[in-house]
This record gives sequence, structure tokens and C-alpha cells, in this order.
Amino acid sequence: MTDQLDLRCKAFADKIMSAEEAAAFIPAGSNVGMSGFTGAGYPKAVPAALVARMSEARAQGERFAVSVWTGASTAPELDGALAEVEGVDLRGLPPRRRAQQIINHCAHPDYRPALQDYLDRATATSPGKHTPHLLGEALSWHARYQKDGTMQQG
Repeated sequence: MTDQLDLRCKAFADKIMSAEEAAAFIPAGSNVGMSGFTGAGYPKAVPAALVARMSEARAQGERFAVSVWTGASTAPELDGALAEVEGVDLRGLPPRRRAQQIINHCAHPDYRPALQDYLDRATATSPGKHTPHLLGEALSWHARYQKDGTMQQG
């Protein structure tokens, strides 16, 4: 595969693999981060190879899904293709349930109590019940990280 690429750094040549090989590293239940900006810059071949694996599992009566984290909106080749084979775990959940799943399964254990407390208070007191936020507090976590190097309170 590397003979078809114009690699500037030959040290990476042995790291290059096909989309199918890359997708084989992703087990069911994984949290997969993919980013880009709409149709530009995000991976297109790896999601297609992942969809093929999911389709094969589904044909055998097995469920194969992942949680996808994206930094921006993505095009149908990612979100749409994974949704078509029911391969995305969090995308179809309403915001509060999605937040709960992220706390339970994705957040670092050291942060789970604070995140759970935040979600509980935001759900009970914020005006936006569909997507509860305590914006001043949420933004203070970022400010604390910039100042102290951690989001955790001292």
C-alpha cells in the first residue's frame, strides 16, 4: 500500500494500513473519535470498512455498534452509513440519556462523581430540560483547567 503513497516521512511507511486493517482494530462497544469539517478532512474509507464489518455481524445475528465522537458535523459517509446498519450507540439517544451514557461508560472514573452531580443539578434546575446545562459552571471547568491544569476542584 505504501508504494502508492507519496510519503514525506519514510519512518511512517510501516504504520500505513488499509481501511479494512484499521477497522479490524475497532471492537464492538468502542468509543471512536473521528473529526474533520463536514465532508472535508474526516476519514471516509475507515467508516466504510467498519460498516462492512457491522453488516457482516448483523447478517450473523450479532450486534456490532460503536459510540462515535466527532468534533464537527460529518457527512453521510460517517454518521449516515453507521446509522443505516444500527452501528452507532449514542446518536439516537436524547441528550440527557446520552450524557448519562457518557458519564457511565466514557468519562474517566475520577470525574464521574462531579459529572453526575452536575447532570443531576442541571436536570433539576436548568430552564432547558431537553438539553440541561448550567453554563456558568460548565465554562468554569474549562477556566479551572486553563488556570490549574485540571478540571477537578481543589
